[in-house]
Amino acid sequence: MIVVSNNRVDIVRLSILITLLAISYIYWFASSDDSIFYRLLFQHDLAGALGLLFVIAISLIPLRNAIDTREIALTVARHHKLIAGMVWIILCIGSLSVYQNHPLSMDEYAASFQAHVFASGNLAGRVPPELLDWTVPQQFQGHFLVVNKHSGQIATAYWPGFSLLLTPFVWLGIPWACNPLIVAASVLITGQLAHEITGEKSARGWAIMLAIASPAFTLNGISYYSMPAHLLFNLVFVWLLLHPSPIRIVTAGLVGSFALVLHNPYPHLLFALPWLAWMVFRREGGIRNGLLLALGYIPLVSLIGIGWVSHLESIRQFGQAITSSEAPAVQLPWIVRAAISLTHPFHLPTETTLAFRISGLAKLWLWSAPFLIVIAALACYRLQNRILKMMGASFIITVSGYFLIPVSQGHGWGDRYSHSAWGVLPILAAAWLCKSSPREHYSNALLSTTLKSALLSLILMTTLRTWQIGAFMESHLTQLPSFPEGQPSIVFIRNGYYAMDLVQNDPYLRSHPWIFKSRGQQADMELAKRLFPDGYRYSGNKHGWTYTTEK
Repeated sequence: MIVVSNNRVDIVRLSILITLLAISYIYWFASSDDSIFYRLLFQHDLAGALGLLFVIAISLIPLRNAIDTREIALTVARHHKLIAGMVWIILCIGSLSVYQNHPLSMDEYAASFQAHVFASGNLAGRVPPELLDWTVPQQFQGHFLVVNKHSGQIATAYWPGFSLLLTPFVWLGIPWACNPLIVAASVLITGQLAHEITGEKSARGWAIMLAIASPAFTLNGISYYSMPAHLLFNLVFVWLLLHPSPIRIVTAGLVGSFALVLHNPYPHLLFALPWLAWMVFRREGGIRNGLLLALGYIPLVSLIGIGWVSHLESIRQFGQAITSSEAPAVQLPWIVRAAISLTHPFHLPTETTLAFRISGLAKLWLWSAPFLIVIAALACYRLQNRILKMMGASFIITVSGYFLIPVSQGHGWGDRYSHSAWGVLPILAAAWLCKSSPREHYSNALLSTTLKSALLSLILMTTLRTWQIGAFMESHLTQLPSFPEGQPSIVFIRNGYYAMDLVQNDPYLRSHPWIFKSRGQQADMELAKRLFPDGYRYSGNKHGWTYTTEK
């Protein structure tokens, strides 16, 4: 067996140790009958850990003929645009076939819902007020979607930047193509940053190989999560600040402002802190840089960020008369209440929070290419490059910042909370592989093992994770009772494993089937008969039933 080591770090042994610790932790803390976060951790990531150990073991088997790792990296670099195009096409296919073009979680649905609203030329969906509690389960009201029970208006509770990105794809009828395109663009910017920072052409190839070998990077691209967009905009933000001319600083602020309003401001805020400090607290030009960044940040944050909060406030208040007995003694302005609400998620870490975050770190490790995080850490610690160190700081601050958030990510592929900063990892690793000095370099053994493990991960781990995601999506969607295609129908959902996430509808109920939250057999039937007097019971299972009518 090839031993890859130097006097300080044995990458292979450390990687195996971390994987074994992840297995032990998951086996101890997670179970298959727990909440969705721990269920996915147990069911998916134990198998993923075993797969990772297998990939590491196979990658250490010596080949009969030496491989020219630099030439392979250069070949990838030369064909980076073709590779990005292939990534887009493959992920589009995966979005349709594996993810079934379906927003799985409420986070995904809220963004998709709002994109359909925007594509219709409106700012809020609207259903008959008497149907609101049927179309939006009450436990989701005010959390994922803001509603008004007097007017029937509905809008996403999150900032709508990602919904705006998704809107043209919805308008074209190809919403499944949005995130694949974002990931393909991320392939290009990851390679570009690695090339510009190191000055090595091969660094572009290494960064791209390590990125696409990581299921967290690629397979989030078949989902409707906003995290791939966070990753892309954060990397573009960094790229603009590499050579900080006035126009690039303003543009970086503009890009950063859109990253702030993609979903919620926390991912970009954490990531950007080292870069903002670097630009603003310089001895020369710091005040100018701060003003230029503000010039870029303020317009979109004001228009989309503050403007959206104001819009949601208007939805909540529309048609509602507050009596003197209901009104608080001191009515704070809505913008003050909105600012205060941004602090509500933050709490000092508890034992539960620590368990969530450690579990997230395990997912981060198991959904990344083998050795990637260890090599990236080496680059951040050992290479004397300010840009690389700030990248490392962005990643560490992002991971650490979520220790103040006392909730799990719920659904998700890999560690969603660190994904906004994940893009720096292949860049850091590529820098180490290309720029470490002869005394610190692990000779060709490291390059060969890293290359083989990346290729194996791309083939084996991506296949495993794709199968896991597809199987979960299939089991989730099979909870829906059958319904006739092309006929007016109502599907009533009673119960199931996170079955309320299936209650997803067009913002104006323009398409069928309507999927309603059941309120009991008698109440369901009364509503169905009122809406479709000539209808009949079509099907049913333990999770719900379908009522339909002829066209």
